[in-house]
Amino acid sequence: MQALVDGVFWVSLLAVAFGPLLVLRLRYGARLRWALLGIASWVVGCTAKVVIHYGCGLDHPVDSLGLQLARGTLSGVVSGATELAAAALILVWARLKLADVLAFGAGIGAFEVPVILASACTAAPLEPTDPLPIVVQLNYPMERAITLVFHTATRLLVYVAVRRHALGFGLLALLAFTLLDGAADHGTMAGWDFYQPSVGGGFLAFHAVLTTLVSLAAWRAWRSAPPAPQPPVPGEETCT
Repeated sequence: MQALVDGVFWVSLLAVAFGPLLVLRLRYGARLRWALLGIASWVVGCTAKVVIHYGCGLDHPVDSLGLQLARGTLSGVVSGATELAAAALILVWARLKLADVLAFGAGIGAFEVPVILASACTAAPLEPTDPLPIVVQLNYPMERAITLVFHTATRLLVYVAVRRHALGFGLLALLAFTLLDGAADHGTMAGWDFYQPSVGGGFLAFHAVLTTLVSLAAWRAWRSAPPAPQPPVPGEETCT
């Protein structure tokens, strides 16, 4: 049974990491350099987030519920502002087709898969003979898949916002980040055990509902005011 779970775990992670980008590239002609630029924006945004996080003392534990909620909210705002601002600084200069914008966000979600997994294993290394708890193995691929969609939808909102000067779409993406990362930070401070099925499953359900709403909003934003694609440059269609 454990061998089957292990196999599903790793196959699912590989599918999340490479599947969406392969489909966008092979089926819709997305240029993979936009996935790389998405990853670059994430690295820059996360670096700025860490600097602000520690510089403002957001790593200090707090005990009262009110302070936990306040710090969780502030942490979510910082997380969203840094990551989305880094994306906006790149996307504001481009006129892209939908597949390229989706690749920008999907690249971030794909890159996070090995980064988060390596970080988790480094923080709490397991003995070679100790398998990951089954609940973690089942939840993690689903959480990464939902997160990939979340990253893609929020970057699509940012792209429409900067290309159409529609600040509301950018603020909606920031609100979504604040809710998601703020809730995660609050849960960490409050001592939630995300390895417990009720806790991890509940947070995953919240994540899925929020991502669905953000995705619908992003699709509506694109459909209501799709930015005009950039005229193709000779030979650029084959660039990756």
